[in-house]
Amino acid sequence: DQKLWEDNLVIATEYIGPMVEDYSGYLFVDNDIGDDSNNGSFGFPVQTISKAVELAQLGYTIHVKNTNNPYQGVCVNKNEIKIIGTHGMPTINSYVTCDGRNALFYSRADDVYFENFILDASEHDCINIRALIFSGLPDVPIYRNHAKKIYAYGPGQGCDGRSLLSSSLCYNCILEDSISKGAEEHGIYWTNHQDGSIIRNNFVTDADGACLQLNSDPETFQQGHDYQDGIMSNNLVENNILYDCGTKSSSALNLAGVHDSIFRNNLIYGNQMAGGIASWDDGYSSWGDSGNFNFGCKNNKYYHNTVDCRNCDRHAMSFRNGGT
Repeated sequence: DQKLWEDNLVIATEYIGPMVEDYSGYLFVDNDIGDDSNNGSFGFPVQTISKAVELAQLGYTIHVKNTNNPYQGVCVNKNEIKIIGTHGMPTINSYVTCDGRNALFYSRADDVYFENFILDASEHDCINIRALIFSGLPDVPIYRNHAKKIYAYGPGQGCDGRSLLSSSLCYNCILEDSISKGAEEHGIYWTNHQDGSIIRNNFVTDADGACLQLNSDPETFQQGHDYQDGIMSNNLVENNILYDCGTKSSSALNLAGVHDSIFRNNLIYGNQMAGGIASWDDGYSSWGDSGNFNFGCKNNKYYHNTVDCRNCDRHAMSFRNGGT
């Protein structure tokens, strides 16, 4: 019937490729039969994602075919680029270095979209690699990046490595329907003065640090600066499962300098060393500015969260350093 046809069309488009007659605006990557000397069209795919990004113009969609061979990661510095895995979930396991940082997927541009990939960093232990980075600059933030159905795997607890899924100075950016497992630091790490984030429907487990940390880094506050205000605000964190994190430090949901945000329908359990939810200022008030609690977490709303802390060494919920 009509609904079944529409549902199947959605599935086919998402996992096989666009069912259209006009392929303008699309590029195709296939590391089995592709060649980087090709033009990236439907019949002549390129071999690497980086070549497709090089060929892409504003508003292009890049379809990456799942094959038996993993791909190398990519640095994206062009606006309005979509990169979508098809024929299943392609695996990225070789990192690239972008702006001096090691990553599998990296964006320093506006309106970048990643969907339907396995980001496997499990073999890269102790070398400071991240699976996904949205990365703006203090004077040039980025906007509206979006990652969906990203399954990120790290080497697990033990090394002083990096967070798996991270974002810095990225405004109105989204992470949803994704998995983070085995982070050497935080499973999901949002940092450095970014507002309007949506983090929802994710599963995070086995992280040395927090399962999910939002830290506006108040120690980098600069009076009168357009972006470095030491505060994250107007964020939505919902329907996440945070399990078995915080072996070294941090609560399962660790918040510093977060204002006017909503936390709802999150499930937090199995975090024996970490505890549940911590709201504070990342220790700013003890760094030579005691009595200034402006960077504590304020005016946040917590609805219908479940925190199982029956075996925790720390609090199920805490408010410190101006947290209210």
